[in-house]
Amino acid sequence: WEGMHLRPNDSSIDPTLARLGAAPIGINNQADFRRFGFGPPEGKVIELLAVRPMSVVQVLDLSVMPVRQIKLLVYVLLITKGIVVMPVQTSAPARKPQASDPSISAQTPDSNRSGSDPGPVSTRQGVPMARVKLKKAAVASTTQATPPSGPTREEILERAKQIEGENLFQALGVEKDATADVVRSAYFALAKQWHPDRLPESHADVRDAAAKVFARMSDAFQTLSDPDKRAQYLEALAKGTTESDEQAKVQQVIEATIEYQKAEVYLRKHDLGKAFKSAQKAYEGDPEQAHHVALYAWILAQQPDAQEAKNFEPSMTLLDQAIKLNPRCEQAFLYRAMLCKQMGKASVALRDFKTVVELNPRNIEANREVRLATMRGGVKDVVEEKPAAPARPGAKPGAKSAASQDINWTKDSVGDIFGKLFKKK
Repeated sequence: WEGMHLRPNDSSIDPTLARLGAAPIGINNQADFRRFGFGPPEGKVIELLAVRPMSVVQVLDLSVMPVRQIKLLVYVLLITKGIVVMPVQTSAPARKPQASDPSISAQTPDSNRSGSDPGPVSTRQGVPMARVKLKKAAVASTTQATPPSGPTREEILERAKQIEGENLFQALGVEKDATADVVRSAYFALAKQWHPDRLPESHADVRDAAAKVFARMSDAFQTLSDPDKRAQYLEALAKGTTESDEQAKVQQVIEATIEYQKAEVYLRKHDLGKAFKSAQKAYEGDPEQAHHVALYAWILAQQPDAQEAKNFEPSMTLLDQAIKLNPRCEQAFLYRAMLCKQMGKASVALRDFKTVVELNPRNIEANREVRLATMRGGVKDVVEEKPAAPARPGAKPGAKSAASQDINWTKDSVGDIFGKLFKKK
């Protein structure tokens, strides 16, 4: 797939797809798409084709990917036998009446024109034609009245509730030792039944519930069809860690991130009370996030009792922990430097300020502190060595220039120099 992206054979793609015409194409259930390395957009197209075969024109109308990418995808699937071409269904031509047909033998054009008795009711193999027509009409009306196959509204709502408590194997209705082919076949069969796009308009109110069921089935297929993901999932099941536990953990992390953002807003508004509560929730919700630990440590140090007693040790411990979690956490170094400055540890503070500048050269506060320390002599400037002056024209290669020649400033040499300057003429 990557190779086709790099070097697509454009001269063959369009003619090949054009030869398909209006023939519908569908997914080959025996194909293994994992080897292609498809992304989510390609997977969406494959799912739609698995649910309902479509012509090339219908596939190109999908808004999942750019048209050129869809063409390339269909071409790749076609040449690798990932899709199958189905015959175009056409209506059978009307049968021409034959002269030997007994249904027309009892009634001639002459008798119709003369208005005479049309004769006995025409029959076909001993069955009156009127009865045959009525029977066909009854069958047609029954076929039209039959609702489309698929789950009912009640079944969709009930399945949406049940699938929340099921594991991935139960979601697809397969055993734990089911092969990848069995998983694939089960998924494609369920997709044709539960895909939201296949619901009739009368089921529009339960489309979200059907989408929830289908999303769960798709997740099960993606996990169980991949050997590595399946092994990890089986290990989690063996340990008793269900997916609901993982979802709860993810939700906890999301809530911690929200509280962290709230704490930043409250801190900018100088509302230390609310900032402390939100920062504490963020730290407790996700203590492995260095930014959460650093912000909580800083706000903890800003509390009135800590400022009055200059007791910053708990905050310093938390900041050390944050830096250990993430050695490139800019906030942790900045907050530690500012606390060290308040504690009178100027050299340690300057070191952390320099680290902040290295991590983020645009940090205004750290740059200001480093610049002030330099002006006060806290940092020794490194004098760069000036380049040597150019040699005089005609000088020998390797000869020292006048500016670079060493002068022996002894008394005799000084006297000689002054003697030459003030020599009597």
